[in-house]
Amino acid sequence: MKVSREHTKVLLFALGMLVLLVGFVILYLGFDNFAARSLGLLLCVGSTYLINNARRGVAAMAEGKKRSRRATTTRPGRVAQILSVLALAALGLSFFFLYKDALNGYHEVWPVYVFGAAVVVCAVVWPYVIAKLM
Repeated sequence: MKVSREHTKVLLFALGMLVLLVGFVILYLGFDNFAARSLGLLLCVGSTYLINNARRGVAAMAEGKKRSRRATTTRPGRVAQILSVLALAALGLSFFFLYKDALNGYHEVWPVYVFGAAVVVCAVVWPYVIAKLM
């Protein structure tokens, strides 16, 4: 039995909607449990991937991946790579100082600000590097 592209699109869309519904149910029922919340959010994000593939079509998706692999010849520059590694080191170091301050009762406020600044720097640098790699 051969399945046509339209049937594949409908099946992917139905599977995506089912996974989304299960994710929402898990989020609703297990809102007090961290593992259940994480699983529910993961299912919701995964369902968007399935629904997007159903909308685009399986053949178009495979063709787009082939073209995009050939088209990406640019890599992140040396400055972006160095900044991403430095941002990771700054995040780890600031988390260490934040944890050390937490053990002492949160008497200082600067570790919180440094950690927040490191998170912002990581939120700016890492997506750029990942986008260049993709």
